Amino acid sequence: MFDDLTTAIKAQLYERATSPLLGSFIVSWCIINYKFLLVIFSSLTATEKITYIELNLFATPTDYLLKGFIGPLTAALALIIIYPYPAAKIYEIARTHRKNLKLIQKRIDDDTPITREEEKILKKKLANAEIEFETEINRKKNEISSLTSELDQQIEKNNMQALKITEQHKELETSNAAIEELKRELLAKFNEHWPLVDSVASRANQIQKKDPNSE
Repeated sequence: MFDDLTTAIKAQLYERATSPLLGSFIVSWCIINYKFLLVIFSSLTATEKITYIELNLFATPTDYLLKGFIGPLTAALALIIIYPYPAAKIYEIARTHRKNLKLIQKRIDDDTPITREEEKILKKKLANAEIEFETEINRKKNEISSLTSELDQQIEKNNMQALKITEQHKELETSNAAIEELKRELLAKFNEHWPLVDSVASRANQIQKKDPNSE
């Protein structure tokens, strides 16, 4: 609860401190009452300061009203309402003059021929720039070639692995086919010899029934 109250008070104080009207009022008050501030920060004693202020600066209630409130408020409102219009016009004029100066400077630079020494310097700079550009281009080409080589190697490696996997898959299919063929052969042989096995088993059962003590 106390923290919320403190936060609310700080927010109100910040809003008041950042108010254009309050800031303009304080500045106007300090300008109008600069003598008051000089007296306050002077080396006079407190009694002398109060006596001087009451006799010379705020001698009547009208002084308190005009110098303390109406004058600073009027100046603050003038700064906020009236001042922006001439300030904007002066800023526009200044920007226009600055733009015109740049145009004049550009026209003079375009019309002024360069000297032989300046031409040599420009040619030297241009040659250095071309050398740096060619160097950078070659470096990029080498990087591209290196990356392309690595990519080709990786592709070749992947193709070999894919081929190996394909061969292993074919071998597996061949093994499965051989296993299936062996199963079919075993089943065929089993079916071929099953009547004989069944006959022998039946004969053995008959003999066992006839001679139980033969075991």
